[in-house]
Amino acid sequence: MRFQHYGAEVRIGEIPKIVGQYWIKKDPEQLKEYLENPTKAKIEKSYQIPRKWDTYKDIFYANGPEMVIGQEMEIIELDEKAQSVNKFNIIKKLDDPWELAGEDYVVKQIDDYHSGVSLMADKFCMFNQVFFHGSWETDIIKTKDSGLALGLLRLDWTYADGLRILTKVSYDDSKLNLKTNLTEKNKIFYIIEGDNL
Repeated sequence: MRFQHYGAEVRIGEIPKIVGQYWIKKDPEQLKEYLENPTKAKIEKSYQIPRKWDTYKDIFYANGPEMVIGQEMEIIELDEKAQSVNKFNIIKKLDDPWELAGEDYVVKQIDDYHSGVSLMADKFCMFNQVFFHGSWETDIIKTKDSGLALGLLRLDWTYADGLRILTKVSYDDSKLNLKTNLTEKNKIFYIIEGDNL
């Protein structure tokens, strides 16, 4: 199976209070410039973010294809030599995941996360989104002569602060790994304060 076009990685992690109080007043672009090149920026030590930005994911983390308009999902039939012999486009233009509810396969929302749900008042966290363009391809699914049984296919997704991200694909109760061929398009960073949520 292959998912094509859009995807995202979302991280939310708690940062020290004094660091959050400093950066929440700054423009998000300043934060981004600092995080991407911390040695170049002249920031007082007490306001520096202690670890590399991509390690801040203790509150929430999700990574995978987005379920958005324009996303494609196709099943590729292979021969014994793993050469493509046929393609079936299951989704041509997906407006939202609930459109899949009537299909033969299972589409299940496993989480509904909004920043601040796990963040108590007077605490700060860093929110990071990385957007990708490219493709996600599952492991090869070995089937019987009758072919792929859509009733054994399951897609798990999570709603993460406005993004619908596919987090798990399984067939016949076995999880399928997703191999990626991606180009990073953009990064977004900002600081969230618990009191304001």
